Amino acid sequence: MEEASSTLAQIQRLVAEPPKTDMATADRGATSVENESNPEDTWDSEKWLQKYGLKAQKLSFYDVIADCAFRHADGVVDIKAKPEDESLQTSAETNKKTVHAKYCSRFVHAPWKDGSLVHVCITKEKCMWYSERIHVVLARIQRRIKWLQDGSQLLFGKVRSDCVYILIDTSHSMKAKLELVKDKIIQLIQEQLKYKRKFNFVQFDAQAIAWREKLVEINEDTLKGAQAWVRDMKIGSSTNTLNALQIAFADKETQVIYLLTDGRPDQPPEMVLDQVKVFQKIPIYTISFCYNDEIANGFLKELASLTGGEFHSYHFGCKDPCPPEAVQNEDLTLLIKEMEQGCSDLEKVQDLYSESLVMDWWYNGEKDGDRGHVFTSLSAISLSTEMGLLLTDEFPDDKTLERLTLEGSQVSDQDSSEMSSADWLKTHGLAAKKLTIMDALSVTAVPHNPTYVPILDKHVVSKVFDEVFPLAHVCNDTNKMTLINPQGVKLDIYKQKVEQAIKSYEK
Repeated sequence: MEEASSTLAQIQRLVAEPPKTDMATADRGATSVENESNPEDTWDSEKWLQKYGLKAQKLSFYDVIADCAFRHADGVVDIKAKPEDESLQTSAETNKKTVHAKYCSRFVHAPWKDGSLVHVCITKEKCMWYSERIHVVLARIQRRIKWLQDGSQLLFGKVRSDCVYILIDTSHSMKAKLELVKDKIIQLIQEQLKYKRKFNFVQFDAQAIAWREKLVEINEDTLKGAQAWVRDMKIGSSTNTLNALQIAFADKETQVIYLLTDGRPDQPPEMVLDQVKVFQKIPIYTISFCYNDEIANGFLKELASLTGGEFHSYHFGCKDPCPPEAVQNEDLTLLIKEMEQGCSDLEKVQDLYSESLVMDWWYNGEKDGDRGHVFTSLSAISLSTEMGLLLTDEFPDDKTLERLTLEGSQVSDQDSSEMSSADWLKTHGLAAKKLTIMDALSVTAVPHNPTYVPILDKHVVSKVFDEVFPLAHVCNDTNKMTLINPQGVKLDIYKQKVEQAIKSYEK
């Protein structure tokens, strides 16, 4: 006990007092401990998805169904046939023939990635396991997306190179925007650039002026100096973009350039692009603060595309950067596509499970008598499924509903003022418009009636799985039971239509 207590105390002391680092290496204090302990923070989305994506986790649709799917196979059999010349041969001839096996009707069919058809059987355990795993992966991707949209990364993206040039437009057109740009650059310095190795800044109007002659090491002093220089930037006249780019290109250590501007360059855009072609190995990330200038943004997009950079746009006057269609961020695009693919794969697996459940119910009934009686229920399920697919057309979208409501109100309001509420509801009430909850669920409702079996001299009812018909409704008048599957109805669309009806009542 004493020895264990002594060991525990030593360990606690080591944890509480970590060894001091060599101060001689503090000059390169540009790289933080946090950044070293999280190397994945420096990865782009493509590399990150190679470790945490659906394929990396073997959770893509085809990976999941691979162990519960089998291909349709043909077989070669021997066929005995009459010999061609019976005078020479009396025994039957054996001929090889390819027999096409029938598709097994007991299994669900699904297309494979090569275009062929496979048989699939998804169990409840398989579906639940996949649902849990895919939600974990999608939650991780969602956290990554949120992280990429946090702070300076939302506008600048993730700065990965170690030697960075920031070119800042201080022309007269930036007068109302310069303070915002300063805040964004200082935020970039504090959140990302302080972890890099070297940086430099260039402000440009009619002339380009660099903060330092070339890239400088990042440490506490240069970080303070850079922030002070940025805060002191003043407004100038025109936009000499080419001169600013030439300063960055002249530094042999330059690895990436960030260009912040709101307008067109003084020089013809074609001239700037021709000069940039010589330095295509240096990516240029262009950030526009003029959302409405299509020509300027077109030039900046081409400049970024030519060098392998990215174009970002900030809608001045709004709290957040402009909508996604105006921001070309490859990192976010890849993650969003992965999220959409994961949701699509989950929906496919759930659909296959639902079909497998019905197949199992039909072919694996415990009693032969059950199968015959269940046929009626299965026919109703198939019908309700088909009608469920048509519900999207039956129930119009929000805009159509609003248009129909307005058109209908213009016609009916002329006569409704003279009607009593009771008469008006006969035409416009929920029951009249077939908008009661039972009307919505009727496409999936199956009567649950007992059938008299003479040989048994008793009434029997079919076996019903809770997964298929989780709800039952008993009519107050007839005392008859109706089984209901609410998952086969587009209740969200039904809700929208009821809300439109309620609005008409309020009028």
